[in-house]
This record gives sequence, structure tokens and C-alpha cells, in this order.
Amino acid sequence: MPNTYAIYNDIEAAEQLLAQTYDAETGEITGDYEAAEKLRAEVQALGLETLCKARANRLAVINSIKAEEERLRARRQRLESTVEKIENDINAVYQRGDAPVQYAGNFTISTRKSTQVITDGTFYDERFIRTTTSVDKAELKKALTAGEQIMGARLQTNYNLQIK
Repeated sequence: MPNTYAIYNDIEAAEQLLAQTYDAETGEITGDYEAAEKLRAEVQALGLETLCKARANRLAVINSIKAEEERLRARRQRLESTVEKIENDINAVYQRGDAPVQYAGNFTISTRKSTQVITDGTFYDERFIRTTTSVDKAELKKALTAGEQIMGARLQTNYNLQIK
């Protein structure tokens, strides 16, 4: 992480040097204003470059972590699929036996009864339907932009940082 304190200090020092090149009361330039302004701009550009490089490095790490997470997610899904297939095989072998509880070395295999609700495309009963409501922000924005006054809603202008 770059030392942002040092960056701010360097910019502050360059601005103080620039301020010393002219007399505030008379407005008269007393030093090499152009050189001081050039130095301030260079210090600021260097600070911005340092911060942008740090940002780019962090983004690269984030992207590599995301790629690794995706690789691990895919691996986990393959393993889960394999476990599911093995469980199906265990169940098939278990079903061939007569006993409700079967022992296999350190393992005890049995089944338990469960009930599952299955619905198809023709099912519709309002008593069992959950609905959620959400704001259509695109339409709300259109109405507000058109000048409509809507209680509890307003437009806000944001200035988002853009680094390319």
C-alpha cells in the first residue's frame, strides 16, 4: 500500500512552495512561479500514478482470487456430483439387501422416510403463493426526470471515480 500520508505531505509542500512564489497582498510574483507550478503538477501526477498503480495491483490480485474461487467452485461441484453418484450406488447396493439396517465395516447404512411436495406447471393456488414487491427504479427515474414530484423519491447526482 502506498504511503498516502507521504503523498499528501509532498503535495502540501509543493503547494506551499508555490504559495511562496507570489505576494498575496500585492499579487506580485516574487519567485519562479512557473517552476513551482510545474513541480506541484509533477508531484500531484506522481502521487496519482502511485495510487493508480496500487489500485491496479490490488485489482489484479482480486481477479486472480476470483479465478481461483471459480476453479475451486468448479472442483467442488465435480466432487459433489461424484459423491451424489456414489450415494446412488450405495443406495442401489443397499436396496438389494433385506435388512433395514446394514453394516459395512465402520459404517451403518439405513434409510429414513421423508415427504416432498412436487408441483407442475398447472399448479396455482393463491393460498400457497408468495409474492414480493420491488420498486421499478428505471420507471421511477423517468418520472422524476420528467419533473414529476413523488413523495419519498428524489434524483441524486453522483460523481463516480473513473480510472482507465
